[in-house]
Amino acid sequence: KRQLIDLSLDNAAARKVRDGAISNRTRSFALYGLGLYANDRGPLALKKRAFDSMREVLLDKSGRDRNVKVAAIQGIGMLALDHSDPRSRPLLNEALDVLVTYYDKPSGGGTQTIQSHCPTAITKLLGKDHPRTDEFVQRFAEELDGKNRRRRNANLAQSCVLALGQLCEPYEDMHSRDRGYSELLVKTFQHHKDGQTRYFALLALGQVGGKVNREYLLRILRKGSKSLERPWAAIALGVQAFETYRDQKESRDTITVDEIVGEALQEQLAHAKAPILVGALGVALGLVRYQDAAQAMRKRMQRELQKNEQAGYLCLGLALMRNYRSIESIRETMHASTRRTTLFVQSAIALGLLGDKAAATELHRKLDDENSNLATLAAIASALGQIGDRRSVAPLKKALFDEERGDLQRAFAAVGLGAVADRAMLPWHAEISTNINYRAAVETLTNQQSGVLDIL
Repeated sequence: KRQLIDLSLDNAAARKVRDGAISNRTRSFALYGLGLYANDRGPLALKKRAFDSMREVLLDKSGRDRNVKVAAIQGIGMLALDHSDPRSRPLLNEALDVLVTYYDKPSGGGTQTIQSHCPTAITKLLGKDHPRTDEFVQRFAEELDGKNRRRRNANLAQSCVLALGQLCEPYEDMHSRDRGYSELLVKTFQHHKDGQTRYFALLALGQVGGKVNREYLLRILRKGSKSLERPWAAIALGVQAFETYRDQKESRDTITVDEIVGEALQEQLAHAKAPILVGALGVALGLVRYQDAAQAMRKRMQRELQKNEQAGYLCLGLALMRNYRSIESIRETMHASTRRTTLFVQSAIALGLLGDKAAATELHRKLDDENSNLATLAAIASALGQIGDRRSVAPLKKALFDEERGDLQRAFAAVGLGAVADRAMLPWHAEISTNINYRAAVETLTNQQSGVLDIL
């Protein structure tokens, strides 16, 4: 952790080790690493040292690189401070105050893009039951409502929408406490000038949940624009249903499937033609765990394999609903797509989610292929990690130490070994990627190639 702090600050100790100034890319990745390290480890003193470094970077007026600033904001959001612990409260309030101070700073459009990462970082620190949650919900609602005429960057509105989706209580009826915020999200969807803000508003309605929001999303699913509105409404309904499933599982209640939503999604799937809509419906049906749609999804996947992304999302949907009868069909899809990276990646991950140990042998062979590209190798490592079969250890270890193999094959054999042994169920960068505004992208966050969300 000391080296991560030194690298993030570009101080004398870091320059001595690296024999010169530290690049902004290295500083950014050090900050992401520091945030992940602090998130996964408990001692408050460690979190305090990490926060002090991130605060110094964020508030440093001489440093203007947006990558470093965004990484500092994301790092603060990952500190995982428990507001129920009296010892953590001062540091948590200090972290919130630093983020809101930077967020409120008068600035131009470029800095506003950096500031747009603050609402989602604040949300990760808060949760719905923090004493200051209402304060920030009101602040983000006012921003979204356009009351600050000097701030017009669309990324700010997008992030405020996402924050409201995480912080507001469900809209069940006219007496719901946060009814007004759900109504603001509906207004945003209907009238906001920025398309992405409008679609994030639909997603936020699903995250907020409640009977009234569910009914509104069902109307958009049936009558919205087929090209864009219906896919977002489908995903929002899937997210809402999955949140209900997760709550039931945690409280050990009887697991119930939302039959009305499942039937509505399946009805749309029967008539959908646009691959973007079919893919979204497949993922949504998986999140709802609506098993009755599995056969139709398999047939669509197999009949239209040439539509790579659509078939891939149908694979993932079948895996999300844990439809084990689909394993053989997904295997066939993976075998048929060895030269179609997108579909191969998604079918491999789907088999991983389903724990198909027989697929591991095929993945080992694919790892040996010198023509496999970076995305394919990363998918193989991820799928092997999801499968978690100890029989993968020996062939991966052999590949790692085989000096006649290419460097990429050996590197991803190491990644695969780590993934098989990893105790975590989610990818290593899940703490960074969850509920962030990916549209406010900077190069070291995501550039579709070498950002922290793009690697491995």
